[in-house]
Parts: sequence; C-alpha cells; structure tokens
Amino acid sequence: MPGISAPYQAGIARHKIYLLILSIASQVILLFGLQYGYNLSISCPINA
Repeated sequence: MPGISAPYQAGIARHKIYLLILSIASQVILLFGLQYGYNLSISCPINA
C-alpha cells in the first residue's frame, strides 16, 4: 500500500535526521564545554 507506506517512510527519514542533528549538537556542545573548561582552568588555576 503506497498510500500508507509513503508518509511512514517520510516520518522515519525525519526522525533519523532529527536524531543525527541531536547527536551532532550534543557532541559540539560537549566539545565546546571541554574547551571552555580547559581554558578556564588554564587562565585562573585554583591552588588547592
């Protein structure tokens, strides 16, 4: 039944794209967070 499978395929494709964007965004945020934390620890070290 092409009438039922076409919207279903479109929904799967949209979901995969959403997951891909989400994973890339989380990696970018993690990378910037690590870089920011590293620069912060270098610029103002805490003497324990």
